[in-house]
Amino acid sequence: MSNSHLSKQQKIIILLFIVISVVFCTFFQLNQIPHFDQKQMFERGITAVFENIYIPHGNEASTTANVPGSLSSFIIGFPLKIYFSMWSPLILLTIIKVISGLLFLNAVSKLYRPKTVTYAAALFFLNPWFLFESLSYNPSYLCFGATLVLNSLVNLRCDEGKGQSSQSYKGRFFYSALAVLGIGWCLQFHFSWPVLLALCGLLWLRKSIKVSYLGLICGVIIILITLIPFFNEVLNVGLVDTSPAPYKKERYIGYGLVHVYPLFKAVLYWIRLGSLSLTHNALLQDPQTILGIAYNYGAHILGGITALAVGFFNYKVLIKFRKEDHFKNFGLELSLCGLGATLIAAAAATLVLNYWQIIVMFSFCLIPVLEIIERTPKIPKWLTAAVLAFAFVINIQASISSEKYSIDAPSLKQQLIDYCAINYDVNECIKKAQ
Repeated sequence: MSNSHLSKQQKIIILLFIVISVVFCTFFQLNQIPHFDQKQMFERGITAVFENIYIPHGNEASTTANVPGSLSSFIIGFPLKIYFSMWSPLILLTIIKVISGLLFLNAVSKLYRPKTVTYAAALFFLNPWFLFESLSYNPSYLCFGATLVLNSLVNLRCDEGKGQSSQSYKGRFFYSALAVLGIGWCLQFHFSWPVLLALCGLLWLRKSIKVSYLGLICGVIIILITLIPFFNEVLNVGLVDTSPAPYKKERYIGYGLVHVYPLFKAVLYWIRLGSLSLTHNALLQDPQTILGIAYNYGAHILGGITALAVGFFNYKVLIKFRKEDHFKNFGLELSLCGLGATLIAAAAATLVLNYWQIIVMFSFCLIPVLEIIERTPKIPKWLTAAVLAFAFVINIQASISSEKYSIDAPSLKQQLIDYCAINYDVNECIKKAQ
């Protein structure tokens, strides 16, 4: 992170946010409920442990064939081979999430003042959207690829005018390749990667970034090399498609554009991912008491207020500030093209997007909020405290009672044994997990 202008106090505050985030992340993971997508990840990882085979395809998708590549098998299987415990891949996931946050701060530190970078650390590391994705399933890993792309774009920005960048050719080569690799990372986990490609394409078309085409080619070559086992599998057995979704044959590319509603929902998610308006999956599931029902209503109301605020921030950034020089303020360009890319992805999608299918844009959704923070001379301490307190409450509740997490969840050891016993002898699995 470019922290030369951060004061000692700001560095300590950011470090505190990271420590709190790791504690929350660990607590979420301790309470995770067995999940179908997680089951797929661990089945492939356990196959790597017992048979030394990294399966060259990933999780099934709703309306397409399975995700290509063996990266999702490796990211579970390799830690399990070192130490056969659920904590092995979970600790690696936590490290990946922390690195993602540092990459995010590195990018915004090149665009904003230290004060804004400090707020950015809180918005990222303590955000319930970020921490709720602590489950070891494929969308949780997207933050790393997304922040790699964000860093690359910031370093490729045309800061000297349209089509003109102060970045050296070597720098443009490196960051062009890195942007492709970031997209390639996401490609091997989830089919939401095209939204990052659309974002890069829009910025390039608007001459807001200057790339090295040789760097792009090198990045593509590296990705293709990692996909050789997948291509070999396709040649031998065809595309693997394990999704039983009954509506698959009714869907097509452009479904979102034809049905319009997905576009509206995409705009809402762009706003909500920058706010504390959480998915209902993160709230109490089917509360039976008046207190539980009141809590959910209160969380929706307060979250809705933050979403309205973020919606207003986007309006100011995209409409009020549109006459400003976007080449001198890359945050405006990222906000405009980020929303545009989200709409393109929603239009081209074969289904109505849910939050986990657009969570890859989380770090970009925070940029309009940071633009407003950067322009605000002084933010009331009570407001900062109130937002942090609300985020803390949501994180605590979501980690102990929500769709994906429960204080009564089976132990992580038992979950690993159950996943292992799907394809292997249960006694051997128990022995291995000792």
